[in-house]
Parts: sequence; structure tokens; C-alpha cells
Amino acid sequence: MEFGNMVLKLLSWVILALAMSRCHGCLEAERLALLQIKASINHPNGTSLPEWKDNNTSDCCHWDGVDCHEATHSVITLDLGYKRHDDLGDWCLNVSLFSPLESLINLNLWGNQLVICTDDEGVENQLSKLRNLEVLALRSNKLDSRILLSINGLASLRNLDLSFNNLNDSIHLK
Repeated sequence: MEFGNMVLKLLSWVILALAMSRCHGCLEAERLALLQIKASINHPNGTSLPEWKDNNTSDCCHWDGVDCHEATHSVITLDLGYKRHDDLGDWCLNVSLFSPLESLINLNLWGNQLVICTDDEGVENQLSKLRNLEVLALRSNKLDSRILLSINGLASLRNLDLSFNNLNDSIHLK
């Protein structure tokens, strides 16, 4: 009988721990980074990602296009394919917005009219901060060969899609 009570108590603690782990949302620094990315996608007056709310009750791990690690609650997948409306024009790629997403494994930015702006200094260094990135989908944008310099530093990268961009120059990667 005593063993049964002990098992019941242990099971209760496990259930409580699991329930409490669900209460924790995404990491605050990553939530703020995602909101900055949303603002950048919608500049100057877009309406994409309306469920991404700037309030303390909104868990970014449950936002459209965002997947988080179950244990750490850090963002591991960000799927923003075709989120920028065509009438907004080009989206200047500010790579530093993605830097707080250090655990990111999968990044999809397909079809968002991405360009590298001349005032975005250090694009080579910023993207390489995503050390865990394994999948990078940049298909159907307006990126030029400068993006290759930043990709060169992604040691974990396993899958890269740069098709349908403006890669006309030749560049030698190490």
C-alpha cells in the first residue's frame, strides 16, 4: 500500500511538472526579435502575421510559422515563406534581427522580395551567428552574390535553397 502511495505521489509530481512546463512561453529576447522581424516584414504598412501580438500573454512558440524546442522553449524553426505582400516592394534584409534566435535550425524566407541593402553592414558576420542553422530557404527573392559571403560561415548548414535569385556574379567560397 505504501509503495502505491509513493507511485501516486510521484506520478502527481510528474503531471504537475509537465503542466507547469507548458505554462512557460518562448524566451523574451526571442519574442522581441520576432516582433522586430514582423515589423520589418510589414514595413511600411503591411498586415502580415496578425496573430503575433506584443503582449505578455501571447506565447510566440504558438505563433504561425514558429516552432520551439520542447525543453528550452527556444525558437528552432521560423517559416516566413511568402509573408511579405508584393505591393510593399523590396524587403531589405536586416540579418541582425535574426541574431537573437541562436538555436534556430530551420529558416524559411521564400518569396519575400528580399534584397541586401547597402546600409546593412556586416551581413557576412551577422548570419554566421546562427551556428545551429541547418536549413536555409531563400528561394524566389532578389538576393545577389553578397549573400554567399554570409552563408560561407554557416558550418552546420546542410540544406540551402537560393534558386530564383539574382546570383549573377561568380564568387569563390572557402
